[in-house]
Amino acid sequence: MDLRNSNIIFNGNKAGGNNPVKTIVHHSEHSTANVYDIDGWHKAKGWCGIGYHYFIDKQGVIWTGRPENWTGAHCIDHNTKSIGICLQGRLQYEEVTDAQYNALIELIKDIENRRGHMPVYGHKELNATDCPGNLNLKKLRADLKQGGVNPGSSNSGEWGFNATVVNVRTKLNVRRIPNGEIIGSLSPNERVRIDWVHEKYLGWYRVTYRIDGTNKAKSGYVSAEYIRKDK
Repeated sequence: MDLRNSNIIFNGNKAGGNNPVKTIVHHSEHSTANVYDIDGWHKAKGWCGIGYHYFIDKQGVIWTGRPENWTGAHCIDHNTKSIGICLQGRLQYEEVTDAQYNALIELIKDIENRRGHMPVYGHKELNATDCPGNLNLKKLRADLKQGGVNPGSSNSGEWGFNATVVNVRTKLNVRRIPNGEIIGSLSPNERVRIDWVHEKYLGWYRVTYRIDGTNKAKSGYVSAEYIRKDK
């Protein structure tokens, strides 16, 4: 998962709190507008900044928007109890890219790893709108239940492994969150992809690894002590 901090500076009238119980998917209704364009449009409305919590561009890069614990500004009557994700593009006329779609699944799964299962909605299922266009929401929900995605689709057709499990005799536990529930394990010398390091979880890596005997992937957190990055 390619998650990048947009470093957006929010205005002083910061949003209130958020207690997410659902994830809501949107599209930007613009083919090329990026996270900073949308931030500017939303600030022009008098808001503190971009109303979405995440923005996924057509290359599959995930950009941070509002912090998850801030009230969103993306879905009437649901902004204090949801996480809003916006896909770049006019999806009533364009198709979501493979990179975007896989990044969306990875992001939602990461949110669920941290917050537990939450239902996923399209904006149009909650408000009177056609957003997010023709995105196949039924397929999205089915794919989320599959338990994994092909990480290569969002990484130039390759698995993108960039690190190795080291200093482990039998197995390395993979956890849903740091010090949390064990959801899998890695073998000595197994190859993984380091996705990102959360500022709250220093000393831990979020990694993606191949599910044994499949072409699917799973993600979770492991102690950085047992992971050696490629040079």
